[in-house]
Amino acid sequence: MENLELSKPELSGEEQLKENLRGLLREYDPGLVSHFMAARKGFGKIFEQAREKIDGHYYSSILGDDTSGRIPGLIFYRALEKIYGNQDKPPMFFLQGGKEREQNSQERWQKVSQFINQNKDQFGNHPLLVTELMATGASIGRFKKAFFEQGIDLECAILYQMPSRMIEDYTNENDLVGLTGYEVGYGWRPFEEIDERSVGVARSEDVHSKKIDELFTQPIRKAVAMVAENLALEYLNQAVN
Repeated sequence: MENLELSKPELSGEEQLKENLRGLLREYDPGLVSHFMAARKGFGKIFEQAREKIDGHYYSSILGDDTSGRIPGLIFYRALEKIYGNQDKPPMFFLQGGKEREQNSQERWQKVSQFINQNKDQFGNHPLLVTELMATGASIGRFKKAFFEQGIDLECAILYQMPSRMIEDYTNENDLVGLTGYEVGYGWRPFEEIDERSVGVARSEDVHSKKIDELFTQPIRKAVAMVAENLALEYLNQAVN
């Protein structure tokens, strides 16, 4: 009787991605795999909404807000890198905003405004702020105001929008939510609550001056690259079909 070799069943693209992520993140919080997969789905919607602008190279720079916006911001940036190629990719920056009730908040926002003023030529006329979560819109509204004062119209991509009615009085919800992934309930555990090892440096007053690779541990950088490549391939395949 012949010896039969049993082969593993072929995995779908999503299943394979999940399996690869598990291998990379085994020593970290296992919940990270579900977060990366949820981010991929949310970004699928955002990329669909932004297709015309992405195809037209509309965005002049990509911004990620500290801390929870680092991973989604980098996923978006790496996906654009795959779509455009190394030469045509827009620059990326990380900005630390924070909530008004936090200690040293006013001083921090002054530093953000100064940094925007000093680097407005690099941001260009159409920067895109990628953030993970919007509840009240306060932090995003302050970013928009800081850029507006420099004559720059900031667009926002929000991965998860809490079903909240606490949008700040001085902001317009329709203006804030340029691009959205999908709404989630209050039971969701956002990226900012994951072990700080996931993003390397947890909080840094000068986060905007850090190099991208200094803000992430190696397994996270690899996982981000996997998800971004998956998104870019999906995006390019849809363009062909």
